[in-house]
Amino acid sequence: MALPSAASVQQPYDTRVIDLPEGKGRILCIADIRGDIEQLNRLVRETEAVACIHTGDFGFFEASSLDRIADKTLKHLITYSPTISPSLRNRLLLPNIQRANSLSLLAPSESQFHLSQFPQLLGSSPRLKLLVPTFVIYGACEDVRIIEKFRTKEHQVDNLTVLDEATTRVLEVGGVRLRLFGLGGAVVMPKMFDNGEGSATIAGGGGTMWTTALQIGELIDTAQRVYDPSETRLLITHSSMGREPVLSLLALALKADLTVSGGLHFRYGASFNEFSVQDEGGGNWWAKVQRGKTAFSAVYDQIRTQVEEVIDSEQKVFLDKTLAALNRSPPSTGSGTGAEEASWKNTWSWNLTDSTYGHLLLDIKEGRVSAELKSQGFNFAHRKASQHSIKPSNVSKATTNASSSSSSMASAVNSVPVWKGPKTASAAGTNGPSQSTSNKLSSSSASASTLSTPVTSLSTQLPSTNTNTTSSTTNKSAPNGVSPSSESNKADQPPPSLSTTSPLATPVGEAPPGGTTFKPRSPHTLYISQMVPPVSEAELKEFFGDASEGIVSVKLIMDKETGAQRHFAYVGFADAATMEKGLSSHATTLKTATPNVAISKPPSSGEFSGYSRGRGGRGRGGRGDHSGGGSRGRGARSSFNNGQRGSEEGGAARAD
Repeated sequence: MALPSAASVQQPYDTRVIDLPEGKGRILCIADIRGDIEQLNRLVRETEAVACIHTGDFGFFEASSLDRIADKTLKHLITYSPTISPSLRNRLLLPNIQRANSLSLLAPSESQFHLSQFPQLLGSSPRLKLLVPTFVIYGACEDVRIIEKFRTKEHQVDNLTVLDEATTRVLEVGGVRLRLFGLGGAVVMPKMFDNGEGSATIAGGGGTMWTTALQIGELIDTAQRVYDPSETRLLITHSSMGREPVLSLLALALKADLTVSGGLHFRYGASFNEFSVQDEGGGNWWAKVQRGKTAFSAVYDQIRTQVEEVIDSEQKVFLDKTLAALNRSPPSTGSGTGAEEASWKNTWSWNLTDSTYGHLLLDIKEGRVSAELKSQGFNFAHRKASQHSIKPSNVSKATTNASSSSSSMASAVNSVPVWKGPKTASAAGTNGPSQSTSNKLSSSSASASTLSTPVTSLSTQLPSTNTNTTSSTTNKSAPNGVSPSSESNKADQPPPSLSTTSPLATPVGEAPPGGTTFKPRSPHTLYISQMVPPVSEAELKEFFGDASEGIVSVKLIMDKETGAQRHFAYVGFADAATMEKGLSSHATTLKTATPNVAISKPPSSGEFSGYSRGRGGRGRGGRGDHSGGGSRGRGARSSFNNGQRGSEEGGAARAD
């Protein structure tokens, strides 16, 4: 734990009024330009904006920053930087490239820096200029040294203001006095009392930045000292307001009317307030807030003694304001029209997409603040194209061989959850399961003593037998040795269901004797090694800080012989963006160990574990998000660049 020195926090707040063009004003709100200043200016021209608000990851890096950026963070920046050409990016991401070579490629000379265009704004004769007043907060991936230079006025850029806990601005525009507050950095609970490499109140290190408890308290103090009821208050945060209970409570403490936040790299922006998305009375919202308070208290209680020993009187004031804001309780029943309810119903929030995919435009005229959200959105054209590529023959083939061996039956059952083809195979009378196969399944099902719940819920996805087929069609589809009359009689019977448990089948998620229990692994999975057991699921989630909200699965590996926990685990995330966030912003230590975190590599086609092949049955599998069998590793045909490996693999996941 490292807190700032007393001298570093004893600075007056910085406030100023900026008059924008009278009559009306359009304010552009964007996120994650990642150093692409030219794109920012281009959007300003397109929208005819008179001012710009940026919610973090502006690209505050220069050549001297490279030596301070951690390897994993540098790789993340290289992967997503819009200022790096594709050819240079490919060279920088080569697996065997040395760090020194990477740094020389990123900054080949004093005048060239490929990671960000920010250095072109500096100096007495800058090569780039911001077209309109731009108000920014720092994001999760910035250089703390540069942000501190703005605090000390060592860096000054025309039309650029870095908002923080001690810096606020008022915009006079369209009949509104718009007060801007900003809080930068990621919300990472274990780092709430750690300043990292920061020498003042701003916290960061290794190319990343985060929010601290003292910053929250100082921002509340600044807002209280400049309070003016005639102003409209806008809070700007990097982390999502809807996902971070701490920020929701901060907005209440600041009496914010509007909030604008960065998102999790979504393709659509979000516009909401808590009253519009929560239950009547706000029970769900207060439950979410309670979880945030519990997480903060867990950290603070562990280091309370250390904090009280090192903070000075002014810092204690800030800390007390933070604790007061986070310990807020829900209003009592029947509180009526209190301030809590007014804020609950009237505070409006926006989550932004990356600037590449969209933006928010606030149009202020005659005292009214209107909003326009523009998003690139998803491309759903691949679904229409995939109609011709989905072949439900995988299910019929697996069903036909259901009684031949236990492994083929397991493959057939495992392929059911991921097959969602819109066509019905038996509708044409050719690809559906034959009646002889139905008899085998029926007799096999009759001997089962229990029902398989996982498969029952999926039975409605299976194609049903067409009972209206003509006798000539039935004759053509009937196997040898079965008379047409017997087939026509059986046509009136309901089709067999795979919802009953065959002696040869194993329910999804359960293992046969000698096998291993498994769940399909998320395609966005991190591999954590070098842990010191025992480690719980909750401890792993806490290890990933604010990225833990995107965690969908945690797999702790146990030794088959002894039953003891092994030193590695898998953590699955909802999407690639949250996985990358977890990869770049996780904590340094987990209990007493410093684990290694890397992207998990799915098993190759020849690898398998337990009882089921890693390819998910005999079918080739679909090429999109929903496949019948195991995916062959091709990316889903969607609007995402560099698509993932298709569907989840049908077989048991390899445990390395």
